[in-house]
Amino acid sequence: MVELSPVAKAALGQLLSVVSAQTREWFKKTAVERAADRLIGTHRHGQDLKRALAAWFTRPQFRTALFRIQQGGGEVDRNALADALIDAGFGVGDETPKVAVEIVDAYLAALEEELLKSSDGILYSHQVQMEELRRQGADHRAGVEGVRLEVQKTSQGVATIHALLEDAHGATDELNRRIDAARDQLVAGKISTARELLLRIQEETSGRPLSDEIRQRVFTNLACCELQLGRPTEAADLFVAAYQLRTTDPKAQANRALALRLRGDVQGARQLIDSVLATHPKNRAAISVLADLLEHQGDRAAAIRTLGEHSGDDAGLKERLAELYLRDDQPERALGVLAQLMGAHEASAIVLRSEIELRIAERYFKGENPLPWQLPQDLRDRLEAA
Repeated sequence: MVELSPVAKAALGQLLSVVSAQTREWFKKTAVERAADRLIGTHRHGQDLKRALAAWFTRPQFRTALFRIQQGGGEVDRNALADALIDAGFGVGDETPKVAVEIVDAYLAALEEELLKSSDGILYSHQVQMEELRRQGADHRAGVEGVRLEVQKTSQGVATIHALLEDAHGATDELNRRIDAARDQLVAGKISTARELLLRIQEETSGRPLSDEIRQRVFTNLACCELQLGRPTEAADLFVAAYQLRTTDPKAQANRALALRLRGDVQGARQLIDSVLATHPKNRAAISVLADLLEHQGDRAAAIRTLGEHSGDDAGLKERLAELYLRDDQPERALGVLAQLMGAHEASAIVLRSEIELRIAERYFKGENPLPWQLPQDLRDRLEAA
C-alpha cells in the first residue's frame, strides 16, 4: 500500500477543499489528472485506463477514498479506489481486480510526485523546512525557561483541543439536524427539495474532516432521492459509497443489496440480504429490502407475508405493508394496517391514507355497493357525503 507523505497529504487536502463537489470535471488541470496522464503513457493497460478515467474521477467513492487516504487511510481505501475503477468500466478479463489494485498503487505513487511538484506541495515543503529550523534554534536555547514554555504551550494545546472537540460536537449536531430536515422533505414527497438540501450539505463540507456516520447519512438519503426521481444507476452508486464508509453496519449492507438489485444482480442481492438477516433478523432496512426483492421477482404475496410477519410496532414497515396491499388492489386491508399506527403520522402515511380512501371511494361509486361495514364511521360518513 502506497502511503502519501505528510507534505503530499497536506497538498491533497488543500486540493480537495478548494474544488467543488458539484463540478463534473473538478479534476481537470490538477495533480489528480496529471498523475493519471502519466499512467496512460507508461502502464501496459494505459489505454484501457484512459477509457474509464473520466467516469472513475466522477464516482462519489473516488473522492471519498481520496479524502480518507489524505486523512491517513489504509488498505480498505486502496481497495475502494480499485472497486470504483472497475465500476467505472475498467476491465481486462479475469485479471481485472488484480490489475485495478496494481493501477491504484501506481496512481498513488504518481500522485505523490505530482502533489509534491504542485505549488501547494512546494509551499508546504518550505513551511516544514522552516518549522524544522525554528525547532532546532529553540533546542539550542533550551534550558529551564524552555521547559517552562513547553509546559505552558502543552497546557494551551490541551485547552485548544478541548475547544475544538466542543466545536466539532456542535457542528455534528447541526449537520444531523440539517440531514433530518432534508429527510423530512423526502418523506413528505418533496424529493427535489430534499436532494437540493443534501447536495448543499455535501458541497459545504467538501474537504472537511467529518465522521463516517455523517457522510453515510448524506450518501444514503441522496440515494433515496435519486431512486424516487427515477435514476437507479445514480442511486446504486450512492448506496455503495455509503456502504464503503461503514461496511459492518447492517443498514448499509442492506442498502448495498438494494444497489445490487438496481444493477441487475438479483441473485447476489438475495444472497447478501439473507446473510444480513441471518445475523440481524429484526433489522428494519433488511426486511424492507427483502420485501422489495420478492416483489421485484413477481412474488408480491411473499413480500406481503414477510412484512406482515416482521412489521410488529414498526411504523415504517407497516406503511410499506399498506403500500403493497394497495398495489395488490386490497385497499380495505391497506387501510386496516394504517389504522394500527399509533401517535402522530408521518406525512407519507397521511398521503398514503388519502390514496387508499380515494381507491375505496372509486370502487363504491362505480359499483354502487354499500361501503364495507368494517370501515371507521368517520370515513364512512366522509365517503358517503362526497
